[in-house]
Amino acid sequence: MMPKTRKHRLLLEPDQNFLLIAIASHEKGYHLSWILNKETGSHFIRSSDFRIDRKNTPLSFPVFGWEDKNKLLSYHLIANRSENGFLFDDLKNIDFFLHISPDPGESFARELQDQLKTLPVIYTCFPIDTKKYPSAGMLQFD
Repeated sequence: MMPKTRKHRLLLEPDQNFLLIAIASHEKGYHLSWILNKETGSHFIRSSDFRIDRKNTPLSFPVFGWEDKNKLLSYHLIANRSENGFLFDDLKNIDFFLHISPDPGESFARELQDQLKTLPVIYTCFPIDTKKYPSAGMLQFD
């Protein structure tokens, strides 16, 4: 007689402690990051692409990152479009996402949005409700 075995499952939920801002802009990622650096005092640099597989199709999205050592915040500007599809299919009118971790709070988000909306290359920006888009949790950066 075989001894009974127990199966244990470890379910990990993605860390949702971040702010995600949708940005509509017709600029290329490198140009938008350069404008953000120039106008907002950020220091975005190109980092490794964000890669996922969807329906057996590899997708690669450009990413520009910046670590703000003073505010202890990590910023990532991620393109929503790749050659083979969108990062968020239901947000095709959005060109970029600004991922800020940890979540800096509502007042910081409002101030940042107001600042971004003053830039002529940004047509609109707004926060994404990560509860409405649970797939936003896949955006994990080291």
